[in-house]
This record gives sequence, structure tokens and C-alpha cells, in this order.
Amino acid sequence: TNTAIYEARKMLQSAEADNFIPGIVQCYRTLGTVYMTQSNPKLAYENFRKQIALIEENEIEDINLPTQYASLAQCALEMHRPDEALKALEKGSKCTRSSYQIFTVQKAYILYYLETKEYEKAWNAFRFAVTAKKQGHEVKLFLMGEAVECEGLTHEKYNVDEQLKKFVEVGG
Repeated sequence: TNTAIYEARKMLQSAEADNFIPGIVQCYRTLGTVYMTQSNPKLAYENFRKQIALIEENEIEDINLPTQYASLAQCALEMHRPDEALKALEKGSKCTRSSYQIFTVQKAYILYYLETKEYEKAWNAFRFAVTAKKQGHEVKLFLMGEAVECEGLTHEKYNVDEQLKKFVEVGG
């Protein structure tokens, strides 16, 4: 992966020298993805943020924008910044056009809900996950922060534990 970072940075320098904005955008996206793979949410976040800013500043039509917002939100959550994650998800939701984009942003919302450990949000997260599994999507949930304590979490209106069991029942 160090080779990938080296090559992406080299390509970034070349794109910047030519002031080739679509190339710069692609380099930031690549760097963000590599840093996510390396479990480095801080650098991934910075690269996704730069990529999204360039797309918006230059009014570039980019079909991947909602998924990039979802990736930005995931990085923010991994850095324990739920407010920034929510802002990214709200922006990503506004620019979805396809069912895949909607699914990707909803999947990121699941991570957000689980991170916050709020009864209603956690319940909704598992409810979304169950629905997605039933529709044939692959869904994997990694519980982070306070969300690791959601097993056994019950409330008179939002039974998180029950939704968690349903998710497991459908193969989650």
C-alpha cells in the first residue's frame, strides 16, 4: 500500500502541475481509499474532504459524490466526530440519484446510529440493516464506541436487542 500512496501522490503532483481538476479529484479519492484500507481515518478524511470540496467548487458532475460523503462520514465516526459524520450524511442524502447511492448513504447512517447508542437511532440502524439484507444486499456491521453495548439494549418503544436478533436471523 505504500507503493499505492507513492504512485497516487506522484499522479497528484502531475495533475496539479497541469491544473487538471478531474485528475486531482481522482487522486484525492484514491488516497482516501488507500488510507481507509490502512485504517488511517484521519488521512482518509482529509483526502475525501479535499476531493469533495474540489467537486463542489468546480461543479463537477460526479456519480460517486454520495458514496464519497458516506466514506467521509465513516472516517469522521472512526475519529469519534459524530456531528461531522451527520453533516456529511445529510449532504450525501441530498445528491443521491440511484438505488445504490441511496443504499450506500443509508448504510453509513447505520454506522452513525450505532455509534451514538441512542435507542431510536440504534433501533433504526438495525431495522435498515434487516431491510437491506432482505433485499439481497450484503450488510456487515462493525460496532464502534458505545455501540458495542447495544446487545441487550431495550426501551419500551425501541427494542434494539430484538432488531439485533432479527439482523442475525437474516444472516447479518
